[in-house]
Amino acid sequence: MHPNHALPDGPPPGPSSTTRRPVKQRWLSLFYILGLVLVFLLSLLLLPTDAGIGRLLWGALAAR
Repeated sequence: MHPNHALPDGPPPGPSSTTRRPVKQRWLSLFYILGLVLVFLLSLLLLPTDAGIGRLLWGALAAR
């Protein structure tokens, strides 16, 4: 067997910090999106009932 085809010395490659980064990034992305949705929903709740979209939203909810 040629020496270049030999297995490298040292421990076998295990999970490194680069394999954990995408998982952490997915959680951060999820929390970011949830925060945006929360802010959007809160802004809808705080709309005045007598103007524009607030009138449509609260009028539709009151009609039920």
